[in-house]
Amino acid sequence: MENIKCFKLSYKNKIKLLDLKLCLCFDKVEKKINQINNENKWRLNRMVKIRLRRLGYKKNPMYRIVVLNSTTKRETAPIEQLGYYNPKTKEMKLDKQSALNWVAKGAQPTQTVKFLIDRCNDDGTLNYEKKTVEKLSKKAQAKLEAEKAKTAEEAKAAETAEATEEASA
Repeated sequence: MENIKCFKLSYKNKIKLLDLKLCLCFDKVEKKINQINNENKWRLNRMVKIRLRRLGYKKNPMYRIVVLNSTTKRETAPIEQLGYYNPKTKEMKLDKQSALNWVAKGAQPTQTVKFLIDRCNDDGTLNYEKKTVEKLSKKAQAKLEAEKAKTAEEAKAAETAEATEEASA
C-alpha cells in the first residue's frame, strides 16, 4: 500500500480509493486511479463556461467577460477574467487569444460571448458596425419612389436623345 502514496490525489479521489485498500494487486489500483482522473478531466472540460458578469448600477450595465465553472453562480470568483464590455458605449477590451485558448480546451461560451469573440478585432476592440435604417412614413416613401421614377425617366430620355444625336451625326 506504500505505492499508492506516491500519487497526488485529491480528497474526493482518496475517498473513492478507500474501497480499494483490500486490493493487493497494484496494477488494478493504478488502472482505477487513471480511470478516476480521466473522469475528472472530462467533467472539468465539460463544465467550464465563458460568460458575462454584470457590473454597474441601475440601467447602466457593464460586463466583465470571465471564465467560470458552469455550476457556480454568476457572481462567484472567476477562474480567469478575459476582458470587459460596455453595451451602451459599445466599448470592449478582450484578450482574444486567451479566449480562443479556453474554447480550444473545451470551455463553452454563451451566445452573447460567442458573438463578441467573433466580432472582436485582433487587438481586442469591438468591430461594431452601426446599422442605419431610415423609417419613413407612407407619404415620404411614396414621394421617394416618385423621385426615383422621375430620375429614371430623365435618364432614359437623356439616353434616347444621345442615341438620336449620334445617329443623325
